[in-house]
Amino acid sequence: GPFEQRVAARTGERKSGCRECAESGFNIGQKSIVYLLEQPDKMKIGITNLKTEFIQDNLRIKTHQRNGWTLIDHIIFEKGQDAYDLEQSILAHLDASNILRGSEAFRESFNGITECWRSVDYAPRTIAEITAAFF
Repeated sequence: GPFEQRVAARTGERKSGCRECAESGFNIGQKSIVYLLEQPDKMKIGITNLKTEFIQDNLRIKTHQRNGWTLIDHIIFEKGQDAYDLEQSILAHLDASNILRGSEAFRESFNGITECWRSVDYAPRTIAEITAAFF
């Protein structure tokens, strides 16, 4: 669809650019990963651009690990758009399967809550397991 953005996103200290030229945030034109994380009571699906070939060097993954998350699976995509599409499809299928996520699943708030669900409701071990169940 058409690219739409607020003026504030293109000006000031937190400007981000469009989705294909973004220097911060997620760039749909860059190599990216879809990742699956877990904590003892939570699961999280997410996406991030890859700046190097080494997943363990990725700043987003490192930040999640510092916050107690464990990386259990990932898939690399040459184009971020493909990673984004897979993530959005997985989230849509979680919703269609009535698996509560985000503020509907958790009382506390935390970074990335909208892509999280309770592991007691659904605890896949791989992204392939998720896609096999839903697609």
